[in-house]
Amino acid sequence: MKKQIKKTLDSHTKLAVVVAKYDYFIVSRESLNENCGLLAGTGVKKLRDPVGRPSRYWDNNYWNVLVQCPNGETRKVCCDALRPASPSVFYSQKKVFPQVA
Repeated sequence: MKKQIKKTLDSHTKLAVVVAKYDYFIVSRESLNENCGLLAGTGVKKLRDPVGRPSRYWDNNYWNVLVQCPNGETRKVCCDALRPASPSVFYSQKKVFPQVA
């Protein structure tokens, strides 16, 4: 009888898969791995797909993504701080914030 090896993805990789599927997000909370410097509730737009890099603390990757803020800034944000949202959240906040030159 063969042993079945059950491989599971860690929570950070699962969240990176979710981030790869969508284009617009809300910063839902402070990241568990880095302080993204954005207020919770800020709408952001994904500019690139998530990028993984080896972590010092566990055997899997640490995932972050490049996003555009409503004021035009770009930032790298950990995937665990983002939750999918409607594009209207980003564009309604973009009307309120002054654009960065």
